Amino acid sequence: MINKTSFKTKEDQDVTVSFSVEEIEEIVPDADMRYSLVILKNGDKHFVCGTEMEIRAEFTVQRKSGTDENRNL
Repeated sequence: MINKTSFKTKEDQDVTVSFSVEEIEEIVPDADMRYSLVILKNGDKHFVCGTEMEIRAEFTVQRKSGTDENRNL
């Protein structure tokens, strides 16, 4: 089972998107460095809160904890 993590979107922080680390094609930092454009392998693109390091760290924390609980930045 692939664990997905939820991230708040840049446009509306009440909205979240969920994806797994395996779905990520590329993470591009936004100009102000507080947000990132996450490009998924299926072509979907999402501006989410967090830097590339913070986004990748969420998946590392999730794996170490052994849970599939969604986390928000």
